[in-house]
Amino acid sequence: MEGGRNMSRTQHRKSKTGTIEEIFNEETKGLDIRFFLKEIDITELPSAYKNSETVRNQMEAYGLGKVIDEVMPYGCIMAGDWQKKCALEKLKEDKLSSL
Repeated sequence: MEGGRNMSRTQHRKSKTGTIEEIFNEETKGLDIRFFLKEIDITELPSAYKNSETVRNQMEAYGLGKVIDEVMPYGCIMAGDWQKKCALEKLKEDKLSSL
């Protein structure tokens, strides 16, 4: 389980090397990962987020709070870069309306 972003989406994207499919396959071994928009968004993969154990350790070290329970998800559907998808849909609409 993860807790909050490590860095911005842009920084995360720039920190990765390889194709989107290579990055996806490396980070998702043994996981069933699905995207709502049916397009891989590497900025939503596990490496984009803080490890929950690290967050817990920091909470304890700095007296930020106390964990009283956990939610263990069976899965998660990531939305992906919805702004990109909206822009593409707008372009398609504009092309169709100009015909």
